[in-house]
Amino acid sequence: MEKVIDKILLASDNINKLNEINSFFDGKIKFILPKEIGIYHNTEENGLDFNENSILKIKEFTENIDIPILADDSGLVVKLLSQFVQKIKEKPVKSHNEKNTENQDDYQIHIDKIIRYFSEFCNPSIKKKVEKFWNDYLPSLKLFPGVVSKRFGYIEDEKERNHYLVSLLKYLSNSENIKKIFVKIDEEIERNITSNFYTKDNIKAKIPKIKNIDDLSYDIFFPAYFETSLALKYNGKIYHFNGISEGFIVDKPSGTNGFGYDPIFFYPPLGKTYAQLTMEEKNEVSHRAKALIKLKEFIEKQI
Repeated sequence: MEKVIDKILLASDNINKLNEINSFFDGKIKFILPKEIGIYHNTEENGLDFNENSILKIKEFTENIDIPILADDSGLVVKLLSQFVQKIKEKPVKSHNEKNTENQDDYQIHIDKIIRYFSEFCNPSIKKKVEKFWNDYLPSLKLFPGVVSKRFGYIEDEKERNHYLVSLLKYLSNSENIKKIFVKIDEEIERNITSNFYTKDNIKAKIPKIKNIDDLSYDIFFPAYFETSLALKYNGKIYHFNGISEGFIVDKPSGTNGFGYDPIFFYPPLGKTYAQLTMEEKNEVSHRAKALIKLKEFIEKQI
């Protein structure tokens, strides 16, 4: 006989995430943090995608837990940055502040050049952290910030992390900077860059259904999406529930609600950033909400 689900262990120490999930279920199911039952953990999130990381979190709590376990791995994917990283790893780049070279260097030297470009405009206090971050993840990952969203740039402060991301995107959207980086600019590079950001002037023609577009103060919009992977361990089996929410990273933070990248993630149908949404609004449209709806439907079938 299957157990009725009335309490679930959330494999996370993130109180904001706990509050968001508890609000979504309106108290019908009690979600608890590991520390509430005397468990302290530190999952090494080294999966290559969100599903892998959610499973890794589940596995850390497999012993002596007799209630269902829910793990969440979420992150932001910015299309310009992700596609640029792929192109820059494939094609020759110029030596930093030096003349062109047509010869492709040793791969690590190639990576080192890119890292210098990606960190040259950083605040000096975080430059070494940013360089180490790109050295650790540039060779292996395809989507950015992706599974390393929370530790992007190894920058702990959320506001500073968001500022670095926006600064990097603005740097990569400038054609003069691109000319400094690549040995040769071809049509593929130009297409990947120009198709992955919009100005306020051209976004209305490209995406006419953005609410309140004329009232917005943002100057540049970078297509991006949030993705959530929920993994529920229940009666010895693991079930997955995924959700995606598409929008834009914008150049100015707005709003005081939420956490992480919420102040710079603009959701077009409501004409607001995630941080400007009420909890009720966010529980209807967010990536996590879409995954939680699927989870809720599953749980209701078990009751």
